[in-house]
Amino acid sequence: MLDTRTSDAAKFLYHSPGYQLIGIIPDYAFPTVGKLADISFMYKKIT
Repeated sequence: MLDTRTSDAAKFLYHSPGYQLIGIIPDYAFPTVGKLADISFMYKKIT
């Protein structure tokens, strides 16, 4: 399982190797500059 800010480009990179979105928590993380950011939690099933 991993998390990334919803607005980050990394979120889209994680979809390509098979990570699935679990959910989004609004206003969870405080970035370096600006207001609170939404966080996307993702997982990948390992077989």
